[in-house]
Parts: sequence; structure tokens; C-alpha cells
Amino acid sequence: NEVSLSSLFKIAVITVSPWFFRTNWLFAVHIFYHLYAFMRILLAPNAFKETLSGFEAATAIESALRPVFPGAIFEKVPVSDGGDGLIDALARPLGGRTLSVSVSGPLGGKLKARLALAGTTAVIEMAEASGLKLLKHGELSPMTACTAGVGELISKAVNLGAGEILIGLGGSASNDGGSGCAAAFGFKLLDKKGGP
Repeated sequence: NEVSLSSLFKIAVITVSPWFFRTNWLFAVHIFYHLYAFMRILLAPNAFKETLSGFEAATAIESALRPVFPGAIFEKVPVSDGGDGLIDALARPLGGRTLSVSVSGPLGGKLKARLALAGTTAVIEMAEASGLKLLKHGELSPMTACTAGVGELISKAVNLGAGEILIGLGGSASNDGGSGCAAAFGFKLLDKKGGP
């Protein structure tokens, strides 16, 4: 049964017409009840820098909207721009598990960083191992901070059987251009004369 665009427009005009509400109020209530009762609301926030993960933000938004739309179905699908929250955004939809492993931090000490595994796919966030969120304001030092922990995360993912690795590069505290990551993963970085 095809419905023309003009007939849909007429239906829309009728449903918002005051005359329609006066003469067919019961039918109008019935229509709005069904639209309202089966409403689906997609909540897809990014993480709020240094405060809430994308999933926590979606949960907070849902708690504010649920009293207004009690019959609605809420879908929480956090998104990420590749920085903080990438693991949270991808692990759940991929059906993966999150692991915490020990790696080098941006200033060299050891810390716990997460990675996600879904079959043979790994998800890694640079922010987990060498991110801004790991440093206090007075510790920020982009010229000396290192991405070695990211290379260590890649090595751990490979050792756990990952054949495909997705890496989010946002939120980094380092400007080493990935040299620390490459060195930690086993590359030898040489100058143009072949020296270290």
C-alpha cells in the first residue's frame, strides 16, 4: 500500500489542526499515546573530558529523560573521537572483554592500562598508556613524555592473539610522534647515518 507524500502531508495537517482535536480528541489521544509509548531515544554522547565516560554520560542523560518519557526505549551507544572512551565505545558492541595490563606511563613509571579483545580484534587507546588524563597539571611535559606504553599494549595484544588492532590516538600527553611506541614494540630508530 503506497501512500503519497501529499496524503502524508494532509494527515500531518489534520493531526495538528485544532478542529481535529475538538472533534476527534479520542483518536488524537490514541495516536499520541502510541507514538509516545513506542518512542526510541538514542543516546550517543562522547566522554566528557576528565569527568564522565561516554557510557556514564548516557546513563545520566537517560536518568533525566526517563521521568519525561517513561514509556520510551532508551539505547545507550557511547561514541568516541579516538581519545578517551574508545574502549568503552567499542568493547560492548563488539562483544569484547576488557583487560588491565601493566605498561610504562607517559613519564616512565609503571601503571595499569586497559585494552579490549573481541575475538582476534584488539582495541587500544593511546590515552590509557600515555594520556593527558594520567598526569596532573604540573606534570605536563609533552617534549619528554613518551608513548612507549602504547607499544607495550600493542605487544600484549599480539601475544594475546590479536590479528587486527584498532588504536585511538587522541588524548596523548606526548609529542614524540610515536617513536616511543615503535621502540617499545621492537623497532630500532636510527638517524640518517644509521646511528641510534
